[in-house]
Amino acid sequence: AILRQVVEPLMEGAQKLERRDLFDELLQMMACKAAVKAGDRLTPEEVDALLAQRHLCQDAHHCPHGRPTALVFTREELDRRFQRT
Repeated sequence: AILRQVVEPLMEGAQKLERRDLFDELLQMMACKAAVKAGDRLTPEEVDALLAQRHLCQDAHHCPHGRPTALVFTREELDRRFQRT
């Protein structure tokens, strides 16, 4: 299914991609499909493993589509969000 998403536009002539670009797009799709999604339950060990592996990514702050992988809140923002102001 993933390979089809990459190959079909090429077969239809919609895109002309270099081999390297095609490979990158395929890897990005595979990473997205395999990623932890909202609502997925993780064990503490799985969370620890993911955090330990973040440094292996070129840009650990964004997914391949550019969305953030983590958010940083100041103490004041947390207090405000939890109505502790």
